[in-house]
Amino acid sequence: MLLQQEELVKFYGKELAEILRISEQTPRLIIDKFLKKHDQECSYNFPKELSPSEYEGILQKYVKLDTANLNDLQLLTHSQSSKECPISDKLRLAAKRECDTYWENRPFTGVQIGYGVGVEFADVPEIKSAKRLENNTYQVTYDIKWLLDNLDYPTILNNFRYVFEQFDDCWRSTLVSVKSQLGVFERALLTRGIKEYVKGNLFNIRENISTMQVKGCYDILKHNGVRLEDVLKWFFEEYLPQEFGANGFRFNPPSEGTTLVEKCRTIASEMDGVLKQFRMYVQDGEIDRELFEMSSEHIIFSSLSGFVKEKYAYGNSSDIQREQFLLFSDQSLLGYIEKTQNRYNRFFDLMIHEDISFSDFWVHQQENVQWLIEHDIVKENSDGYLKLNISRVYILKDLYEHDVICPQYFDGELKNIIDEWCRNGDLRLADSLFSEPEQDYLNYELNKSSYSNGLDLRNKYAHSTYPVNEKVQFMDYIILLKIMILVVTKINEEFCLREEINETSEK
Repeated sequence: MLLQQEELVKFYGKELAEILRISEQTPRLIIDKFLKKHDQECSYNFPKELSPSEYEGILQKYVKLDTANLNDLQLLTHSQSSKECPISDKLRLAAKRECDTYWENRPFTGVQIGYGVGVEFADVPEIKSAKRLENNTYQVTYDIKWLLDNLDYPTILNNFRYVFEQFDDCWRSTLVSVKSQLGVFERALLTRGIKEYVKGNLFNIRENISTMQVKGCYDILKHNGVRLEDVLKWFFEEYLPQEFGANGFRFNPPSEGTTLVEKCRTIASEMDGVLKQFRMYVQDGEIDRELFEMSSEHIIFSSLSGFVKEKYAYGNSSDIQREQFLLFSDQSLLGYIEKTQNRYNRFFDLMIHEDISFSDFWVHQQENVQWLIEHDIVKENSDGYLKLNISRVYILKDLYEHDVICPQYFDGELKNIIDEWCRNGDLRLADSLFSEPEQDYLNYELNKSSYSNGLDLRNKYAHSTYPVNEKVQFMDYIILLKIMILVVTKINEEFCLREEINETSEK
């Protein structure tokens, strides 16, 4: 309470600093102020007499206490150092070790719900099937005959969209984390760091499944004389020139005999290289090898543009946010009416399955329903029933579920609505190669420039801070291959869309 009074903290800075140096509350106050993410800015003020250089010692003592909070330890493990709150590698490591052993000497009194996922390749009648096993475990099975009968390079790459479903109908990556995937408890109860990549159980499940898909495919191909690395090389050096006349791309994957460390280092470096080549091709229409070899700048995913203008659209107004919340959130309170009780959690589901009148809603709900009517999201038909404006709701649902929509894949009335919302400022357009959720995902996987809990796969092999465990190195390599497939697919989409646009303009 005292630290929320700025003038008081200034006046009694010396006295408060002395108290903070010995108080048991101080570590959690520091973590709350500098490391934890809040819906509103944390209002604590620390006296200037307590130097940020003193925080390290205070936090080191806290980490060793039996009373240290697990959430705080996890925040310290993934926090990044800053001028306001320096965090050393030693402090992060101490917090990590305490996290790893947290439950060893503490009796667990809560409720545990376990789950598991598995990927299997077997001789089955369907290309893909899924089933639930015991102990909340889910297993996805793929037809190994399909993979063995289709070892041509184009089909191998297409499998990652059409069989493994790592991309949707708009070629958006399905591996990314989006807000709509978070459960109510994940949104409300979990403690998150200021620069943390927000991910829930659904993201973790998809991440594990997609990694197992790539590993299984990699092993099957290798056993049958096909290297996935060679498929990627073929895409850049044969497919792009033959299919689109795009010459000059070079991709040099790691050879079979190299160590896993060298494989990871090479594939990460080649990924940067092909993205730079693509950027040069988009800007200049060709790849000047001599100019390319002079380039030493880092790749920033958000600055990479493609051929396609206005490729992505994002929500850009409070009206769009409110419409999505009222329609699709289980927290909007519009899904519950006396007529249907607890049958539906969301207003969208209620409207799709039932004949509902305005009078079926309670007075406190009618204001929001009326607002949706005024914004042409809900209509009243001649029978007095409320119906959704399907076209507008379809777009809003696509945006809600993916945090981005792709105008190039809409036409007719749907495209007209998107154009209208763009003109009104409800949507903003962007020309980037990767969508913003994809950019965030890539930054999470490859570096820590944006997210404190990032995997840092690119940098830890570039700077030789990689793990010595070869099993971990191998899984890192599989993840890097998975990201290369994402890069290849997005580049392929750009060339395909450019060709479609050119054909349309010629007609």
